[in-house]
Amino acid sequence: MQSKNLGGLDLYTHSHGGSVAMLANQAGTDVGQMVLLSCPVHWPKYSPDFNHTQKIVSVRVHLDLVILADGGGQRFEDPRIAENVLQCGHEVCMKSTSTALPRNSALSMS
Repeated sequence: MQSKNLGGLDLYTHSHGGSVAMLANQAGTDVGQMVLLSCPVHWPKYSPDFNHTQKIVSVRVHLDLVILADGGGQRFEDPRIAENVLQCGHEVCMKSTSTALPRNSALSMS
């Protein structure tokens, strides 16, 4: 990356893949853009190294039940992380959530 004058890896992550990306970033991996899709917030255990990251964006649905079950926070409070909360219709959100939960789960919507 340095020989090509790149600003770092662009990482698109989901759930705890975002946590892994932040750990790699803390360990010195240069990141251009880090996109966190439905990433549970466990600050400061999983937090980026802002000195080695150009841009961080978090995208999630309002009140993600899977993140709630994980015990993670719903929102990154650091202003250097751009928060994007998707406001969607009830049926769309429930279909999205129910695909991630077993049918017999207490949190399952089906």
